[in-house]
Amino acid sequence: MHIASLEDDVTQGQLIQSLLTEAGYRCTLYSSGRALLTALARPHGYDLLLVDWELPDITGFDVLRWIRSNLGHAIPVIFVTNRSQETDLAAALHAIFQLPIRQRTGCAGGCRSHYFSQLPIRQRTRICR
Repeated sequence: MHIASLEDDVTQGQLIQSLLTEAGYRCTLYSSGRALLTALARPHGYDLLLVDWELPDITGFDVLRWIRSNLGHAIPVIFVTNRSQETDLAAALHAIFQLPIRQRTGCAGGCRSHYFSQLPIRQRTRICR
C-alpha cells in the first residue's frame, strides 16, 4: 500500500513516515498542500492520503475539495489534526461528505449532536460531547 502524507511539521511527518514504514507501508511525505496537489494531478498510485488540517499554503479542506472535485472518491482521505472541538469535527465531516448539517438537541445522552440527515441511518455520523 502506498500512502501519501501531507504534514507541514517536519518532525511529525518523519514520525508518521517511520511508523508507516515499520508497519510495512510505503509512505511519501509532502510538506505543502500545493506539492501534494501537483503530485496528485499526475499518475501517482496512492492508495490512501493522510492530510493535515492546518497547512501554511492552503487548508486541508481546500486539499480535500480539490481531491473530491478532480479525483472523486477513489482514494480514501484521513484528516490528521489535534483539533477536538465539536464544531471543528462537524465542519470536517461536512467537508468530507459535502452534505448539509442539521442540528438536533436532546439526543439519548442529553447532548447536542450534529449529523448528516441526508445519509442513510446506518451511515449517519454523530458527534456527541
